[in-house]
Order: sequence, then C-alpha cells, then structure tokens
Amino acid sequence: MQRLVEIGKPVRRLSKRDYIAIVVELTAAEPILDRFPANAIIYFVKGVHLAHLGIDPQRILACASLLAAAELKRECYLPPGKTVSLFPHYSLATWFGIPWKKADPLEISALYRKARQAMQQVDAATTAAHKKEERLLELLQRHNDALPLQLRPFRDQLLQHIEALDKFAELLFLSQNRDLEPAERNPLNWKRPKESNECFNVQQQALVWWWLYNRHQRGHVWRDLFALARVWHLTSCTDVEHFRRVVLKLAKGVTKLEPPPEWVSKVLSLLSQANRL
Repeated sequence: MQRLVEIGKPVRRLSKRDYIAIVVELTAAEPILDRFPANAIIYFVKGVHLAHLGIDPQRILACASLLAAAELKRECYLPPGKTVSLFPHYSLATWFGIPWKKADPLEISALYRKARQAMQQVDAATTAAHKKEERLLELLQRHNDALPLQLRPFRDQLLQHIEALDKFAELLFLSQNRDLEPAERNPLNWKRPKESNECFNVQQQALVWWWLYNRHQRGHVWRDLFALARVWHLTSCTDVEHFRRVVLKLAKGVTKLEPPPEWVSKVLSLLSQANRL
C-alpha cells in the first residue's frame, strides 16, 4: 500500500483491504478522524468494484464522506415541504405522563388532537356551569334573609366551589392558548419557513455537496459521480446527462448552503493536499 501522498494517482484495481487501509492511514495521519463514521467506510468499500473505471480513490473517499455526513445531518430528515413544524411535542409530552426523551412527535400530536377536542367541550360546559352557579349565588344573596336557617350556610360552600371553578377555568383558558389570536391557538398549526440548510433530503444534500466539491476538478467528473450515485442508490437516472441535469437543477436554487461538518472538511483537506503532491 502506497503512502497517503499518492492517493490522488489513478489506480485501476484496488482490493477491499486497500480501500480500508486508505481510511486507516487517514485516521492515523489526523487524530480528529479517529471517529470516522462507519457508514462512510461502508460506502467507500462499496466503490471498490468501480476501480476498473479508473475512478480516483480520492474522489470515492470524498463522495463517501459527504454522503455519510448527509446521512448524519438531522435536517435531512425533515418532512418534505417549504415549512417546518414548531409543534412543541417535548413540552406537551408531560401532559400525558410521557418523559420528553421518549416523546414521539406523531404520538404526541395524536394525543394533543384528542385533548384539544376534549378541552373545547369541557370549556363550553364549564362556561355554562359557571353562569348557572353565578345565578344561584346571586339568588342566595338576594333571598338570604328569607331562606330557612339550615339552608343559609351553603352559600359559603358554594362560594368555595365557584372559586375552584374559576381556577379550573383559568387553567383551561391557558391550556387552550386562548390568550393568543384565534388563528394562532392551535400548536399543530405552528410552522416556520425552512432555512437554507433544511431544504434537502439525504440524497439531495449528498449530490449538491458532491457537485460543490467536484465542479472545478478535472477528469470524467460527471461520469464518476453518476457511477457512484448508482452504486450507492442515490439516483434513478439512467444516463449521465440526465443525472447532470438533475444535480444542476438541485444546485441552481442554492444561494446559501451549510458546509459539511468539520471531520469531512479535514478529510477533504487531506485529500486535496495529497492530490497536489
């Protein structure tokens, strides 16, 4: 196995052991890579059978690292669309006795939906009950002197009951977010526009990062990227030209893109240095 400085040279046939050795050598050369993600190594090894196409191992490792980073990027797993849900499932999980660490957004959403319907019905009944008790208290106050002595003490008990009902109604009011505007009261509808780093899924993010890294490099860039995308199941395109159009269309609307994580930057930097030597 040749040293790291020769990784950039075209190699037509490398064994599985050779590819793993490249990763091991990189890890030894840079301590920060001790935690090199396992999925990057797996993708790297899957590129072995493409060696007969003359794909530079540097490009294979770079693309494998970028794909691994995309798989580890939390924003790539957001639901499709232009907005992100702001539903506070962590805090609402405590309503149902579920620890926030075990809070599943779909489960909490379903529980909240049922709870919201129940609170609306209870709220209507509470308002009606409060009006009746207020009316009863008013009559007891007005006719207190005319009532039999054994009935008069119940007025004080009724006052305590109304106080408890008032506290319940206040908590119910806040639980329904009725201090907000009507259109903003349902947290299931709370959303915000996606940021620039939240627009892609795993496959799209990987392909855009590939394009950014490889666009100024020489050689059969699109042929190599298409071959890697096919073997790693990132595209359903049947030819290089179709693949090129798809990737460029993805990249066209990108005005601000979050860079790969630091460990990937280290890998790419080492590969670039090796290619220049």
